[in-house]
Amino acid sequence: MLEGVVSSLLNQYLGAFLEGLDKDQFKISVWGGSVNLKDVKVKSGALDMLHLPLTVKYGYVQKLHLSADWRHLGSKPVIVELSGVYMVAVPSKGASIDSRAEMQAALESKLAKLQGLEDLRFSDEDADGGPAANSFMGRMATRILDNVQVVLKDIHVRYEDFEGPHAPTSFGVGLEELRAETTDERWQPTFSSEATLKTFKMINLKNCSST
Repeated sequence: MLEGVVSSLLNQYLGAFLEGLDKDQFKISVWGGSVNLKDVKVKSGALDMLHLPLTVKYGYVQKLHLSADWRHLGSKPVIVELSGVYMVAVPSKGASIDSRAEMQAALESKLAKLQGLEDLRFSDEDADGGPAANSFMGRMATRILDNVQVVLKDIHVRYEDFEGPHAPTSFGVGLEELRAETTDERWQPTFSSEATLKTFKMINLKNCSST
């Protein structure tokens, strides 16, 4: 049951950014406690969450590694590590930062994610024990999301704009590491084992550079 929860959550959320995630193969790999994928293509809409008129022209992740300790899933975080993240971003044609279309798309995306989480919590796909079992799976799904650690290493993002009346523009941003982890209210790394009204996440950036 637990591997089903993890694989569903990862497919739901990573699937918004990455292409070629095979759900069945992903589930089998997760059952072994780890997932290792190479040369995963980045979707063109991977930057939509920034609400900027940008689209990914080309991008890939050299290595995706996930680790989960099934014996301590209620006390240790699931760790998702992406290494060698390369993207080339270009302007979205006819896009506007404050356009109603973008705002509506962002709202629909958030509602879809919320609905997907609710479906996961209360479906019988991975639990046959009735309401009590489904409630347990829902709490476990929430705990996984509240505590998941995301680490991005060796990030390179290049922006290119060679169209229009202006001079051609291109620049790049590099980042050695981005780490997002759960903390307490004092911003100390911790594992949130109980349902709380607020979840604190700290993002650390290491060695940012521009070219």
